[in-house]
Amino acid sequence: LTDTFTRTVSNGWGTNDSGFTWGTGGGAASDYSVNGSVGAHLLATAGASRRCFLVTTIADFDVYVSLTADQLATGDFLAGGLTARYLDSDNLYSAQVRFSAANAVSVVILKRVNATETVLGTHTTGATFVAGTFYRLRFKLKGNLLRAKAWLASDVETPEWQVSVMDGDLVNPQFLGFRSIAGSSSTNVNPSIQYDDYTVRSPQLFTTERSVNDVVKAQVLGADVRLARPTIIAL
Repeated sequence: LTDTFTRTVSNGWGTNDSGFTWGTGGGAASDYSVNGSVGAHLLATAGASRRCFLVTTIADFDVYVSLTADQLATGDFLAGGLTARYLDSDNLYSAQVRFSAANAVSVVILKRVNATETVLGTHTTGATFVAGTFYRLRFKLKGNLLRAKAWLASDVETPEWQVSVMDGDLVNPQFLGFRSIAGSSSTNVNPSIQYDDYTVRSPQLFTTERSVNDVVKAQVLGADVRLARPTIIAL
């Protein structure tokens, strides 16, 4: 699953490179746009999130995205990030990059359960934010283990996970996607969080056709499928 945002869309995010249409949640339709190079969330109201999402039945992911804010934060933080195991706006996991009013850049993993938000872990990168500078965010979930890291998108990926937490409150997936928000004390006027180069690295899904000598065999949905000649890669 990928999205390079090379289309132009108003009042939504349209259809990504993999052929799936983004849903939106929060604010007005005009708060969502794609300008040919980035997808944007306009944060017209402090403390109110903007969300884009896709339907999924998969709980464990390894996801990347590049993101930035078009303004320096004033009064409170500006944040954008990835969501997973997202049931609705009040129940989700999110990995965020936060740009503080002091121009610090932090990585945060949080959860919302029944509208109560809890920060599970945070890391301050030491970088000084410059408006429009993209950071690459990676969010990986496997069972109860949630990990995240961020680095300058122009640099190579940092090898270490900056935030690693254990949490099992949210298990059943319904959506994955993006969430942007300005802190409740933000004094920015119509800031925008911008996204680019979205990639779901894992899991990888593919279609198989079971056949021998061109005879197609029936397959029950969800049945275990294995390669007759698996690929072997040296460690």
